[in-house]
Amino acid sequence: MVPEPKRNSGRTGRRRLGPAELAIRDRKAAGDHRRRYGPTTSMVSDKLPPPPSWFGPELAEIWREIVATSPPGILTAADHPAVVAYAVAVREHDRLAQRIARRKTPTTAPLSRQLRLLAQEVRAAATHLGLSIYQRTRIALPPPPPELPDNPHLRSVTLVEAGRVRGVYRVGRK
Repeated sequence: MVPEPKRNSGRTGRRRLGPAELAIRDRKAAGDHRRRYGPTTSMVSDKLPPPPSWFGPELAEIWREIVATSPPGILTAADHPAVVAYAVAVREHDRLAQRIARRKTPTTAPLSRQLRLLAQEVRAAATHLGLSIYQRTRIALPPPPPELPDNPHLRSVTLVEAGRVRGVYRVGRK
């Protein structure tokens, strides 16, 4: 009997990357991707929506911590479902860890197995969102806008770094 050759189980080849995946790439790879597929942020807004209405106070606090500690500009509206899954996984991991810590007897295998599985889920969600330590070192985001002076005669500020224009920022009227 001759064994059948293995089949690929999914898409192979090039694919369009999302904004979070694109932010993780180095500049040359991100530039090549933009030239090949065009801008990726035109389809989604840059602002992350608020947490879902069904979140309780505990999940809402975890949500706020995730958004506050994420690198600026990495989370977009397209990441909303992934941030929801990450927040729920973090809460469930914390609950199970507290439950194990309250036990007077040594930890049983089923609970520690569940804790390991939840830890893998949290790690995978953090990596997907670019929030793990390794992914943060690979993120190439533009610098945040500078503090702009409060001058009524000033219309814009040009940020120049190493002889290259990094950005032109308009000064808003108050």
